[in-house]
Amino acid sequence: MIAAVVTLASPGVPGMEVARYQVEQPILKDPKIPAASREQELAKQLAEALKDLSAHESSYLAIAPGLYDSHAHCPALIIQGAPT
Repeated sequence: MIAAVVTLASPGVPGMEVARYQVEQPILKDPKIPAASREQELAKQLAEALKDLSAHESSYLAIAPGLYDSHAHCPALIIQGAPT
């Protein structure tokens, strides 16, 4: 039985959502990419980033943390930071 859980900067959203966010941010901040082309550029870069993943990376992307939280019946320490 697990006595407690400690997480440090772990995602609270599914892995694919994290991947999309990480690929999307540079696109949104790039003034050379017109707003009308951003979704298409995101799809292109996301497809490229998700190509040839290792087993570990594929496993991470498949995790949906929300499915596990209701199964934890022990104390939890969740440490998160904020962007600076």
